[in-house]
Amino acid sequence: MNAAYITTVGKIREAINKNEFSTISDKILEGCKLFLLTNPSDSEIQSWKNSIPPFINALSKACDSLPVIVELKMPIGNERADLVLLGGEDSAIVVELKHWGTSKISKYKDIENQVVLGELRRGAMRTHPGYQTDGYVGKIQNFNSVGNNYKIKGLSFLDSTPYENEIDNILNSQFKSQVYFSDQTNELSSFISDFLTPNAMTEDSAINFAKGEYEISGRLVDYISSNKQNIKEKIYNVLTTTGFSLSEEQLNAVNKILTYAQHANKINSSGKRPIPRVFLINGDPGSGKTLVALSILIEAIGRGINAM
Repeated sequence: MNAAYITTVGKIREAINKNEFSTISDKILEGCKLFLLTNPSDSEIQSWKNSIPPFINALSKACDSLPVIVELKMPIGNERADLVLLGGEDSAIVVELKHWGTSKISKYKDIENQVVLGELRRGAMRTHPGYQTDGYVGKIQNFNSVGNNYKIKGLSFLDSTPYENEIDNILNSQFKSQVYFSDQTNELSSFISDFLTPNAMTEDSAINFAKGEYEISGRLVDYISSNKQNIKEKIYNVLTTTGFSLSEEQLNAVNKILTYAQHANKINSSGKRPIPRVFLINGDPGSGKTLVALSILIEAIGRGINAM
């Protein structure tokens, strides 16, 4: 099974109401070790305790029968979706939980797939939640052996960040997956119940979903070949929804390389020679090296950087 734990919204709610969510957290931890062969850090464990209860409490009682997959491993790369809710006849919602607090969230220059938490100069770069969930949806639908049988949507919930118009414009302007703020629980619950209820899915349905395996695909190369004319129009947004998104680590590497390349391009155009730089990308088979290389190529062309 490619997930840490499977239960229902109602069972998690019951544990929360009895002040027994730690038992759920322990089961998630056990499943990570047993099924995903990973040992979550203390910060990851704390993130479950910080973010899952507020999300569950935001949902109406009509959602209690919905199966929940916790920490679902993506079929490609090393990422895991926080939660996947199943419902309806064959529908699912991928949920990304963010415990970002009241930190300032801003856009960094022309990088649209990352945001800055905190002060612009000293803040931390984080993956744009809409980009992240769009990517999860695309990966499950296009690379998971059972995902293409489901209608799938994505959303992110910022459990400690209240709505602000400026932040909303940054987070809900370019990707398909909606980002909900801590004071938008009614909207969040309505979105989920409208899409997933009435529910015909069971925990067995979720177990079968989590057993889905990676399917080898040549979709990325085929997609780029058939959309050459669109590369200069920022097609990474489209690639994201088809499953070709990057993890935060990969995004940081790609954007660092592109930032230097843009700087070098400006120096070249002024008649000077930039300092040569070499970047080495390594990783195990299936970790996404080809995806990183193609992303650099696509973004370079889109930004007018000479690329081969």
